[in-house]
Amino acid sequence: MELPLELTEQFLMVFFRVSSFLFLVPLFGSPNLPAMLKIGLAFALTLVFVPILPPPTVSLLVTGPGVILALGRELLIGGALALAVKLIFAGVELAGQILGYQMGFSIMNVIDPQTSEQVSVLGQFQNFLALMIFLAIDGHHLLIRALMHSFQLVSPLEASFSNGLIHTLTFLSSQIFVLAIKISAPAMIAVFLANLAMGLMARLVPQMNVFMLNVPLTIALGFLVIGLSLPFFAQLLVKAFHQLEGDLYQLLRTMAHA
Repeated sequence: MELPLELTEQFLMVFFRVSSFLFLVPLFGSPNLPAMLKIGLAFALTLVFVPILPPPTVSLLVTGPGVILALGRELLIGGALALAVKLIFAGVELAGQILGYQMGFSIMNVIDPQTSEQVSVLGQFQNFLALMIFLAIDGHHLLIRALMHSFQLVSPLEASFSNGLIHTLTFLSSQIFVLAIKISAPAMIAVFLANLAMGLMARLVPQMNVFMLNVPLTIALGFLVIGLSLPFFAQLLVKAFHQLEGDLYQLLRTMAHA
């Protein structure tokens, strides 16, 4: 049985958008997952998505350049959605970098399995906690649901990359710093007050070796406050992840034709 050209083209474009999303989004896009597994998952999701999409009425791909442009557009859509998700985890990692610097862990780095890049120990720890929270609230279901709805809001060849898309991505990028400050604020304030107290003690008691006391005190106090603020950390991330679905739909609406 020979499939219609329009259906074959639609399948190909859906596959490219799904593949781009899965290769870049946190969790699914981890380098620890084999590429063939990601391709297989993308193929399986494409088989699920295509039957629920409106059947194409005309051929989508006409010329060689048209093929490249159309598939490139689908790659950009999937990449934009994945970027919106990665920004939250980037904010968590930035918070860990800030705390690591404040607590004296800036020279201790580990390899992040999500990105294969060096990050601070605290950044990796908080990133791991964020991933566990994301899975606990069925965040992976959210990703697949948003990906499915992307084809309902932005059908193949109907994306519009306007200034609205740039403004939306810029706003989402700015939230990295907002989230990082919110996460790191409790420990940052505690460490700052401890350093202030040590500075006053150095003035009042010059004979005391404040530096030898300050380093272990800063580390111990930092970890204590981080541990005590874990419920706040979890609550903050749950709120951010729930807001993520709305951000993804807003991003899709900016790419849809008016």
